[in-house]
Amino acid sequence: MKDFHKIYKRNTPWWRPMTAEFELLEDFTIFIALFGFEFEYGSVKITSDGFLTIKKGFRWGASGPTFDTKSSRRASCAHDALYYLSDWGLFLGRHSKDMRQFSDDLLYKMCIQDGMWKFRAKAWLKSLEIFGGLAWESDN
Repeated sequence: MKDFHKIYKRNTPWWRPMTAEFELLEDFTIFIALFGFEFEYGSVKITSDGFLTIKKGFRWGASGPTFDTKSSRRASCAHDALYYLSDWGLFLGRHSKDMRQFSDDLLYKMCIQDGMWKFRAKAWLKSLEIFGGLAWESDN
């Protein structure tokens, strides 16, 4: 598997360490173990067998005042892709709250996997619990 940090570029200047924006230079596929959803729109595809594909050109970045480090980039990319799918109505209905929690928990787990300190990952998760609702299903 190719190193995730070699398939994106930073779109914001180096001197702006907070709220940076990134863009994928290649497609990125990850197994997220979310089963039963089959949907593709624009830059994001999810398959019923638990895979999420984020396509070349997808742009993402934490919307809060965060320092974007290597330990958060892969997680924030996958998380933003799931929130993108929520904007297109994929998770509308009785499972919406559970899917938002799944997306936020996935970010936390991926941050830990990629070396983020637990207290920092928990702070990101807590921020999502408080402010993430503004972005979840925001176009619906």
